[in-house]
Amino acid sequence: MAEPRPLVALLSLGIYGCSSEPSSSTLEKAFNDYAYVNAESGIFKIKNVQKTNAYQLDDVYTVEISFERHFLIGIDEAIEELRKEAAKRKSWNSMEGMQWKLLENMTSSGMARLGLVNQWGEFSRGSVQNMTHEISFIETENGWQTYD
Repeated sequence: MAEPRPLVALLSLGIYGCSSEPSSSTLEKAFNDYAYVNAESGIFKIKNVQKTNAYQLDDVYTVEISFERHFLIGIDEAIEELRKEAAKRKSWNSMEGMQWKLLENMTSSGMARLGLVNQWGEFSRGSVQNMTHEISFIETENGWQTYD
């Protein structure tokens, strides 16, 4: 009997090394990272992230998720917190200080409310928004990685 050729053996290993989709631990890490990065400290938390669908097009594997955005404070409280933070920092002599001064002016003029409503809609303490999002992955030599 002839021994298998090295090329055939390498190709076989390559096929077994490739997975058709990210592992559940890779998905869970991506979901947790998404929740961490997208939670606005002190304003809301992301909870109950769940995979609702998945599909692959070419080399990109896309997972559709649903989650809840739980607001810890209301819009007026958020604006007041922004105003307080800006007032503490406006005396800085720098570009950052000028940005904080601008933010303070925005909180007084109603522009901050408009910006928050534009970003997250109207919200109050305890309100929950049901949301959806897609996270895409591509397979690399180091396994599945998130892909923007």
